[in-house]
Amino acid sequence: MRFGWILAAAALAAAGCGSTSDGNGSGGAGGNAGAAGSGGTGGTGGTAGSAGSGGSGGDGGTGGEIVIPTDEFDVGWTPEIPTDAIDAPMNEGERPGSCPSDRGFFSSVRGWVSAPGGKPLAGAKAQLCVYYGVDGYSCLSPVTTDEKGVYTIDVLPAMQCFREAAMRVVRYDSNRATVYCPIPIGEGPAVRRYDPAVLPFALPAIDLPPVGDPDAPREVTFDDGLVMVATPSLFEPVEDWRTSYRDFSGRRIDVEAVGLCGDAATYDGLYAFYPEGKIAGAGYPLRIPNTNGYAAGTKVELFVLGGLDCELDGTKVPEAEWAKFGEGTVSDDEALIASDDGSGLPCTTWLGYRAKE
Repeated sequence: MRFGWILAAAALAAAGCGSTSDGNGSGGAGGNAGAAGSGGTGGTGGTAGSAGSGGSGGDGGTGGEIVIPTDEFDVGWTPEIPTDAIDAPMNEGERPGSCPSDRGFFSSVRGWVSAPGGKPLAGAKAQLCVYYGVDGYSCLSPVTTDEKGVYTIDVLPAMQCFREAAMRVVRYDSNRATVYCPIPIGEGPAVRRYDPAVLPFALPAIDLPPVGDPDAPREVTFDDGLVMVATPSLFEPVEDWRTSYRDFSGRRIDVEAVGLCGDAATYDGLYAFYPEGKIAGAGYPLRIPNTNGYAAGTKVELFVLGGLDCELDGTKVPEAEWAKFGEGTVSDDEALIASDDGSGLPCTTWLGYRAKE
């Protein structure tokens, strides 16, 4: 069992951190100590005044506190594309004759990252994951977005001819869900992505039982009533030294949200989670609010978005690909969709669901 990440998260929480719009700022600094009083005058020196007391510290955030941004909404906004930055010259390599016509080819990739509502996200990490050659696979080192949220990646020559490729975008320690978007084979050699990678803020669980026995399952409830039956020891975050069970967050995402990519918009419902990670064993059972109004007994298909460590039945789910991991059934009172036995969530990336045809 892995408990190092639990202890690390507890240490970070104990340290306390202040809040910014992304919940990451440092705590307020204490005031300066007052000046000492001057000595008395006269034949003999007066005694020094006592030092003034230090001012009270600013309102730093409490350990582990997450401040929810107020400038975010999923739909109804139009991206303000940083066109000048995206259209700037890029590395445009020549497609070699050894790259078959059924493969994609690129020498560089550029795009931009924002929060829902359009605020550019500086300091986000953009990482290119490439399936190349016969069985080659690699995720390049991530690059950091600038103040406009723009990133540029120069692709290593060995990976420029690809079978599949996807962009992974994450902003560490921000409570924002990781986003994966596929790169179509027809683009290149310089790929410019004008649609933003939008990183939604995931709301902290509203009912998160203490770790206690890490091998014991317990119900974790999220903002809109989604329930995940979680066993802490089975959770393996991608960034295990930063995050833990205590950070579990999730939020329903509108299927018409700006910035969705791939097949996300084809589902009846979506959830985004934080932190990203895989779940060992049979995964976490779910109870999903039936906001779609499905009739009692309706069978619902459940899908997960592939990520760095996401596996299903021991097989890696490629980045940015959706994979069916099970089914659920609408309850007799039509209040919720309960995952069937053996249909536990295998990864905390994104969850999609739709009525079975």
